[in-house]
Amino acid sequence: MLLQSNPLASNISAPWNLTATNNVQGWLVHWQAPKRGAKSVRLYTVRWWKEPEHFLIGTIETFDNFYQLRHLKEDAIFQIEVIATSINGEQVASDVLTIEVPSHRKTRALLIGSTVGIVFLLCALVAFLYVKRSCLRHFFDSSDSDGDAKDSEKMNNT
Repeated sequence: MLLQSNPLASNISAPWNLTATNNVQGWLVHWQAPKRGAKSVRLYTVRWWKEPEHFLIGTIETFDNFYQLRHLKEDAIFQIEVIATSINGEQVASDVLTIEVPSHRKTRALLIGSTVGIVFLLCALVAFLYVKRSCLRHFFDSSDSDGDAKDSEKMNNT
């Protein structure tokens, strides 16, 4: 049960400066400890939900002032809230942070398509060089044998 008491009468204030940074592992949520009563904070509860359905995705308790959100659905909007719980059980919620998780499908498709194109061009180049080399070798081998035959005819005629 979340107690939304009068902030002036509370022993602790809400966590503040809630931020989310996109990184390789997902989204790093970070916040500042309450300005008032930071030493009496027992733990933080991080909650996040998907919008516009307002469907709760997860809740986690942590002793740190950060949490790594992983496996958020791409191309979706999420809201995040941090709740500070004091030693005596008082809970104060932060402001809600909204993040938009971008879609990486287009980037992956472009990367895969480019890789396939480069591999195809490299294969075509290798095939071209192989054919060119084998044709030139065959051409020079046949002209050398024709030249040798003419030289041997000249020697036989003299």
